[in-house]
Amino acid sequence: MAYRMQQNGIGQFITPGVGNATSWGSQAAAKGLSVSKDNPAVGDVAWWSSAAIGGEGHVAYVESVNSAAGTFVVSEDNYGGDFDWRTYRISEVSGFIHVGNATPFGALDSAKGGAGEITVKGWAIDRSVPTTPIRVHAYVGAPAGSGGEGHDLGTASVERNDVGQAYSGTGNNHGYSTTFTTNLRGTQTVYLYAINQPTGHNPLIGQATVTISSPDPIGNLDDLDSPGGKVHVRGWAADASSGSSSIAIHVYVGAPAGSAGTDSSSGTTGISRPDVAKLYPWAGTKAGYDFTFKTTKRGAQPVYVYAINVGQGGNKLIGQGTVTIADGPFTKASATISGTARVGKKLTAKAVFSPSASYTYRWYRNGTAITRATKSTYTVTPKDYNTKITVKVKATLTGYTTTTVASKATAKVALGTQTVSSTPHITGTTRVGKKLTVHTGTWSGSGKSIAVTWYRDGKKVKSGTSKTYTLSSKDKAAKIKAKVSYKRTGYKTVFKSTAATAKIAS
Repeated sequence: MAYRMQQNGIGQFITPGVGNATSWGSQAAAKGLSVSKDNPAVGDVAWWSSAAIGGEGHVAYVESVNSAAGTFVVSEDNYGGDFDWRTYRISEVSGFIHVGNATPFGALDSAKGGAGEITVKGWAIDRSVPTTPIRVHAYVGAPAGSGGEGHDLGTASVERNDVGQAYSGTGNNHGYSTTFTTNLRGTQTVYLYAINQPTGHNPLIGQATVTISSPDPIGNLDDLDSPGGKVHVRGWAADASSGSSSIAIHVYVGAPAGSAGTDSSSGTTGISRPDVAKLYPWAGTKAGYDFTFKTTKRGAQPVYVYAINVGQGGNKLIGQGTVTIADGPFTKASATISGTARVGKKLTAKAVFSPSASYTYRWYRNGTAITRATKSTYTVTPKDYNTKITVKVKATLTGYTTTTVASKATAKVALGTQTVSSTPHITGTTRVGKKLTVHTGTWSGSGKSIAVTWYRDGKKVKSGTSKTYTLSSKDKAAKIKAKVSYKRTGYKTVFKSTAATAKIAS
């Protein structure tokens, strides 16, 4: 009796050598302990007065209680030293001494392993604080004190009406139902302990064997190749924490994740993979991934594929390999010229590449590069007259071979067309011996020149660049006029005539 009480943290409350078992109830009450006729709890002292059992009375340690059956089990030893376990009816006892630090009790109703976690359900009560929820601890892999992985599950405060009905006076909030993570894997034993209040022995209230799977994602890299400056990956991945929902896939080129100087890209699962669903039904039917991305890396490069963890666990390297990355060709590559091949007109180069890229331009005259002609447009100059114009376009795009294409040549460049708004006219005295002057006006552009031809009554009498004409006796009685030639290099010459003068007087 004394051993069981000490083992469970029950302090001394009976004065040694004073009275028989018949006086335990009165002595306990005198020490402030609760003594009642019914409502026993594990750790209480069952007490029989002499009237109930005869002689000096009897005491025993309550080991368990079956409230529904109205019975309880005690461990007891007698004066003769014999020890036994015995079941009594609650109604047979004189009373129960509710000692100040009763041992808590409870049960583990269920335990289930998951992906890096364990879920446990049950209940726990401490008669020392009958209506107050007490804490529950779990140990995985070994019992408490034996190297097990310990977890504080918090208080058992979930409503459990069934427990409250079985143990009257304790209330209904003594259940626990929680999921906790663990670093252990495989088949493991989990041990549940009720934590004594305020101190004392923390009893084992249940244990169970569970299987704990890895919380890390799983997957595989099925295909890896490099289509022209790109990296293509295909495979599958799944995470037990997310079930059939899609998860992220990260790919690193050049070095593993976390290393300097890598190229990276990402995608997600979501492609139909019924073969994976057969092996892992929880992963669903769309655990596949298949995507292609550009990279600046070239030559032989290592590639690392990671499944990104959801919930517990960490990101998982699900595949790696090496590919040789080279630039690929453009699927379309051509250049054309639009516009009229005529001096003074603008020509426009059009690049036709697929995919679209960055372009540079160079214009050519009869195959010779034209100085500073490096834009997408080019205005034809007099130097280009009677030549053919071409353009070369260079396309640059990461992942594709830098490509230069030339357009077809234009027709030979034709002379330009001038616009001369000036109208020439003659001034001066129309008399023999006097000088006449033709006024040609002005017009824009470079490379200009003027030629003047003088006429007497329609017959040419003088030509050249002179704008003056001195009247002679031959001009007497005739009318004079002039035709001006507006010339410009690379353009057609424009001819304009003045009005005829009055008849020349003597």
